[in-house]
Amino acid sequence: MGDTTILIDKLIQEIKKDITLSNELLEILIQEKVCLEQKNIEQMEAIIEQKNRIVLALNDNQTARDTIQEQLGGPIGFKGLQYILKKFNLQKHPVFKVTLQELEKLLLQIQKLSSINSSIIAVSQTQTTRIIDVLRGRKNTCYGEDAHIYSTNTSNFLTKA
Repeated sequence: MGDTTILIDKLIQEIKKDITLSNELLEILIQEKVCLEQKNIEQMEAIIEQKNRIVLALNDNQTARDTIQEQLGGPIGFKGLQYILKKFNLQKHPVFKVTLQELEKLLLQIQKLSSINSSIIAVSQTQTTRIIDVLRGRKNTCYGEDAHIYSTNTSNFLTKA
């Protein structure tokens, strides 16, 4: 049980590193959202570099965590953490469960914010494509009764009018 306790303590330290890095990533994603909304390209380059640095650090930390999880006889990844929680009856462990819950909460926040940022990028790409099409004379953009933007070929638009 001594080796197991040492490994669980190491695992908790790795999870705490994940939490620290995830908090940093969350802050970067918030900055990214602001930059996307403001279309601040110069600041986006710095944000992308910071994000890449954090993702690499998270990847390295996951490798260390996976090694410990394998030594504890569990599967790797987040599901493995849940497995270890149950296998070693750590639901009442003073730190493990709370630390794991904090990481889960952060992951959900990161996922939500990342999804929002992806949506902003997708909308921007769609708008840019429409603008380019209009400038090239390929499509005409009009608004329907429901206030949605509809793109139609100029010839089709004229026949409908």
